[in-house]
Amino acid sequence: KTPVLNKKVLLTVFCVIILAEIIWAGWVFYGTKSQPSRSTTVQERPTQIELQTDQSQVKVGDQFTVSINVSSSKETDGTDLIISFNPKLLSAQPVSQTSLYNDYPVNKIDTSGKITVSGISTGTSGIVPNGLFGTVVFTALSPGQAAITLDFAPGSTVDTNVIERGSGQDVLENVKNLNVTIIP
Repeated sequence: KTPVLNKKVLLTVFCVIILAEIIWAGWVFYGTKSQPSRSTTVQERPTQIELQTDQSQVKVGDQFTVSINVSSSKETDGTDLIISFNPKLLSAQPVSQTSLYNDYPVNKIDTSGKITVSGISTGTSGIVPNGLFGTVVFTALSPGQAAITLDFAPGSTVDTNVIERGSGQDVLENVKNLNVTIIP
């Protein structure tokens, strides 16, 4: 009787284990399907770039810093900036870069008052930019109203843009420029 009893016990234990595995597999397969994925709970926000300074008025000879902030809920391959300013009113230093993107291969200023800078993702995945892209230090040269603007046309990839990962599309929707009053 002992070998038969052992076979029955082993068969019962085996069946319980198989039943438990079937229940677990069903829970994993069907139970997780009803839960919302993380990507559907992320709130979409417009992709924008904003120029900011804490000084709206400066004196000739003063230096002031402009922060460049990028915000998006989309995964991106890179951001290109073309910042324009009047070189008779302002001079600029190259953009001080941050770690928002992995690489900044372009960072130049020309004599006509254009700053060109690019930040790109060099990894296997894109970057969801949300923070400080960089800063620019300007020096006030002469009195006047100095506009500091991002060259931007929606959908264009030859101006200031934010390029979506995988599609190559410009997803930049809005820019915020600034004006600084320079007094003698």
